[in-house]
Amino acid sequence: MTISLNSGEPSKMRTGGKPFFLEASIQFMVEERRAGRDGRPIPRSERYKVSTKGYMYTITTEDSQEVLGFHWHPGREAVDEPHLHVGTVNLVQGAPITRKQHIMVGRVAFEDVLGTLMQMGVVPSKVIAPQVLETNLDTFKRYRTWS
Repeated sequence: MTISLNSGEPSKMRTGGKPFFLEASIQFMVEERRAGRDGRPIPRSERYKVSTKGYMYTITTEDSQEVLGFHWHPGREAVDEPHLHVGTVNLVQGAPITRKQHIMVGRVAFEDVLGTLMQMGVVPSKVIAPQVLETNLDTFKRYRTWS
């Protein structure tokens, strides 16, 4: 299954200056688990686990220039690992990297991307306050099955 932010349309992020836009989609699978690795039954409240199978988080400028792209799309290209693209708006002519290069990174949570946007000057809404992101990220880290 895939879920996309804003039905796949870029979402405008407010800043003190020119806005950024975020496109985000996450591929996931819901798994039912009746017993843990130790064979003991799993409580009903913890029986279902959502596993991320891939994602595309792309931050762009007003004129659709990529700023950063956090991607993980196993099986779609030669690079199956989570990686980062640095957009041309960040690169000077003759830079040692290009926007096409895949810079290997660990898996990135959606909350991490929102935190990056705030570091870039995006003004958080009341719904996505830094404390909410921190709480959600802590919960995500507690239940993830990868490190």
